Amino acid sequence: MKKTSSLLVIFFACLAVYANTFFVPFQFDDVVAIKNNVAIHSLSDIGRLWRYWPTRFLTFLSFALNYHFHGLKLPGYHLVNLLIHFTNSLLVFFLTKLFLEQPGIQPSGKENIAFFTALIFAVHPVQTQAVTYIYQRSTCLATMFILLSLYCYLAFRREENKRRKRIKYLLVVGSSLLGMFSKEIAISIPFLIILVEFFFPIGKKPGLNQALSFFFFYQSFL
Repeated sequence: MKKTSSLLVIFFACLAVYANTFFVPFQFDDVVAIKNNVAIHSLSDIGRLWRYWPTRFLTFLSFALNYHFHGLKLPGYHLVNLLIHFTNSLLVFFLTKLFLEQPGIQPSGKENIAFFTALIFAVHPVQTQAVTYIYQRSTCLATMFILLSLYCYLAFRREENKRRKRIKYLLVVGSSLLGMFSKEIAISIPFLIILVEFFFPIGKKPGLNQALSFFFFYQSFL
């Protein structure tokens, strides 16, 4: 299956599965964190938004933007959740392809393997809460930056041009930081990078020093 066709199928699969969620009302933490949360009801005081929950600043900033453009109209909130989930599905597709292109792996039909992996991720029932429950956008958003960090890291490892390699390194660091300000689960990124180095070493050297550098970088923020 061609890449464009694969991505379109994944998009319409996401839409078909979650189209009936656009009018699901605010539930549980949605009421406290969104509906009755004055911190997100104005974009004029970003400092107040930061103080509300620093390690989920990006998540609440996205809620503030939703409130600014949509008020309390539900479809806007659910659409953003769905678009983030679709982005995550695309990242699973490209990340799987990159994993399959590592030295010593490279199976035939890698495009199809990546497609079905991403499709299962997109429609699997385990994703229902994170996509439908508006407040759980934090999970989807952090997942997006975790997947992006891993993709950029694999791309960084295989890059030979020094300038582009430096840029990809900065993308890893940047997306990791964005993940940490979406939800605390993003702290797992350096550990995931270490696992990548153990399971997919470069040549004869596992490249563990590169992974540990990210780990110690994170420690400075704890």
